[in-house]
Amino acid sequence: ISHNLNELKPILDAANVPQESITGINGGVSGLEDAIRARKQYDALTQANMITEFIPDIAGHYVTDVPADVIRLGYLARELMLDIRHEDWAAAAADLAVAEGVWIRTKSKLGAAFQHDIDSFDGGLDRLKTVVIIKDTPSASQKVKALLDSINIMEKDLKTKTGRNETP
Repeated sequence: ISHNLNELKPILDAANVPQESITGINGGVSGLEDAIRARKQYDALTQANMITEFIPDIAGHYVTDVPADVIRLGYLARELMLDIRHEDWAAAAADLAVAEGVWIRTKSKLGAAFQHDIDSFDGGLDRLKTVVIIKDTPSASQKVKALLDSINIMEKDLKTKTGRNETP
């Protein structure tokens, strides 16, 4: 990953990707290497997800089939999964609030062709909020997995419909 990132940096610079995004990914890769060397699984998962935090910012500098905020929702859902696994309910509530804000912004840009995706994500988000409030770890884990599935389906639908110019 480090080698590929070093090759990618000049391309990101040429695309005017903000230095903070490049630095963030670099920090995540370095942290991932350290966590793997230390054989700390949770830390490795956290660092790997940290790398994905910056992907939407980079994607925003390119034409993509999937809007950057849909990719950002994937990062946030994985962050929620880590919060729940660690039973950090304050972090889960905060990440859930951020995800809701991103979702409000995102769904307003999706058209009628994506109503099923919108309804599915709305329902999943509501169900997750309910179990986070009551701090039900097993149910919250299941709800986040369902939300990730919903995001994956939405991404697939966006890619499929791009050829028909139906994406935002």
